[in-house]
Amino acid sequence: MIEATEGEQMSTPPNDNDKVLGFIAETIEVIRDRMATKDNLTRLEARFEAKLKAEITAVRGDIEQVHIRLDNIERTLNSPRSVGSEDQSASQRGVPAREGQAGSAALARPVIF
Repeated sequence: MIEATEGEQMSTPPNDNDKVLGFIAETIEVIRDRMATKDNLTRLEARFEAKLKAEITAVRGDIEQVHIRLDNIERTLNSPRSVGSEDQSASQRGVPAREGQAGSAALARPVIF
């Protein structure tokens, strides 16, 4: 057995097993640092839920606006016709348009430039 002399420290040469163990330990530490914790995942889940709720609310608002617009269009189509439309329906029945108003028949004439 070799004993260390005064001033020398005994060191063992690194063997391959120590190198492999060191590499594995370092790799595990790197992976551990990169992994999300349960708290991180919980916060991420809460953020996604909040974002999803906001997006769903926005889509519902858009759908409601479209519904209102369609209702307005339907009411407009089903409402009593305007004066010009009354003149058109009257002319279709053979009744002349009221005086002082431009009937729809006059509006329907082609304009030649």
